[in-house]
Amino acid sequence: KLWNISRFVMMQMEDESQKTMGDKTLADIWILSRLADVSAEVSEKLEQYQFSAAGEALRDFTWNEFADWYLEIAKIEKGKSEILREVLADVLKLWHPFMPFVTEHIWKTLGTDKLLMIESWPELVNASNGEAKNFTMLQSIVTSIRRLRADYGIRPAEVIDCIIDADLDIEELIGDNLIWMESLTRSNIMPKEDVPEQYAMEALGSTKIGIDISKLID
Repeated sequence: KLWNISRFVMMQMEDESQKTMGDKTLADIWILSRLADVSAEVSEKLEQYQFSAAGEALRDFTWNEFADWYLEIAKIEKGKSEILREVLADVLKLWHPFMPFVTEHIWKTLGTDKLLMIESWPELVNASNGEAKNFTMLQSIVTSIRRLRADYGIRPAEVIDCIIDADLDIEELIGDNLIWMESLTRSNIMPKEDVPEQYAMEALGSTKIGIDISKLID
């Protein structure tokens, strides 16, 4: 997994059109926030000799958050080469005690002359000011849409209509991140006050999520 992640990041670094520009997006703020939290958690568990727990926390972040979420969003939003390199560099530092040879080799391919084993251990600060929670909400919505698709056997390639009945602040949040949400769910997302009867629905608190299953019914 680390090979694949590093290969993708280096491709972005070599592509001039992927240079980071403008303000950080919500996804950027979230991944940097999670990286800071995981770095602190791994450091604490290592100091307490909880090596297995430290490795599990790091694996969960690398596989389930960095690779499965952020890299997929990076392919859609683009222009993230600098943030990708920053996150990968710290991930390699955190993995180094567990996988010294692989991480050392990948580190060299990032274009540095210093050895990874003498680099400073990451001491990161979570500067999201609570904004990362907004991304977590959008994650839950995307996961719900995917679950509904799976429950009703909708083919992965089929684009569906999706209606989200939510409070105004959540609607605005969805509008700001619509491109990657629609891409990750293969759907056309529309805000609406009520979910029609022919839609399959799932609730997340006060937010109602519905997908059109009328085409599946004879």
